[in-house]
Amino acid sequence: MPGLFAKLAPVAHPNLSQKRAQEINLNVKDGSPASIRAIGRAALAADNKLNGDGIGRLAWLVTGDSRTDWPVAKMFTTANDCYTGERLVVGQAVARRNGIPLAHAAAASSSLPGAMGSVLLGQRHCMDGGMPGRGPTPTSSPGRSGRW
Repeated sequence: MPGLFAKLAPVAHPNLSQKRAQEINLNVKDGSPASIRAIGRAALAADNKLNGDGIGRLAWLVTGDSRTDWPVAKMFTTANDCYTGERLVVGQAVARRNGIPLAHAAAASSSLPGAMGSVLLGQRHCMDGGMPGRGPTPTSSPGRSGRW
């Protein structure tokens, strides 16, 4: 599968907007909402070859998981809201309540600013739940906070 990713989301020759997103991501020093919003804005602005639904289709293809439902209740994905900087945890209950297929949640959780674009989860543009890697772990549960 690595060859498929390299073909669909090449980063060997990133364009200027991709370079900007990668640079912002690499230079963030903390996991504050302001830092995540800065990365999120850059991720949304980047002109990536693979974006939104394309990432969802790729995640579905790679995992073979359902596009319409969620597997076991013990599975969770993480993502960051590109606009608010809020860290999100998506599990079966939240996914079913908000119509979020596993492929979309997995795609959002693995999108990479400057390589693969953000993914729409419900009404939220989201990116990798590990951005930035030096920040605190995700603590917000959209199902409990009522923001979904």
